Formats: sequence, C-alpha cells, structure tokens
Amino acid sequence: LKVEAYKHEYEAKHETVKLANITQQELESLAGRVIRLMLFNHNVKPGVPVKRADINEVVTSDYKEHGSVKRLAQVAVPLAQYKLIKEFGLEMKEVERTNATQKKNDDG
Repeated sequence: LKVEAYKHEYEAKHETVKLANITQQELESLAGRVIRLMLFNHNVKPGVPVKRADINEVVTSDYKEHGSVKRLAQVAVPLAQYKLIKEFGLEMKEVERTNATQKKNDDG
C-alpha cells in the first residue's frame, strides 16, 4: 500500500522532469545518489535523520549552473522514496522538529 502511495507521488512529480530539463537517465542517477546517501547513513547512524541540506547537496552538486536546481530535488527525492521502499523496504520520511527542539536551536 505504501509502495503504491510513493509511486503515485513520484508520478505526480514526474511532470516536473520536463520543467527541470533533465533526462530520465539523469533523474535515475540523482535518485541513486539520494538512495546511497540514505543507505549509508542508515548503516552508519541508524535512526539519525539526514538533513535536507545534505540531500539537496547530493542532488545539486553537479548541477550548480543548472537553471532549475530547486526542481531537481523535488523530482529526485520522490523517486528515491519510491525505490527505497520498493527495493529495500525502507521508508524515507520527512521528520518535523518539535517545538522544544526549535526553541533550543533558536536560543543558541
């Protein structure tokens, strides 16, 4: 059931691929980079969330001059989520900060 939900989310974002001016092969490569990052971090630091900035860096590292850099992650991440759950049984979810964590970070 979750696999289908992630597949649907990826397919909904797939139209953005055309707007981002990248090929399907490039998209697959970007998603692969995200998957490697997630699997590595899952192995090295189980249960520790990966920062969105780290994911964005992996996705955009070779595309700094690309006109649609922000769109790349919007497309590559849903594909990575779909592949992670389909092929590895791992779910990649965004973790929201609690108010206590935000307040602690705001205070210094």
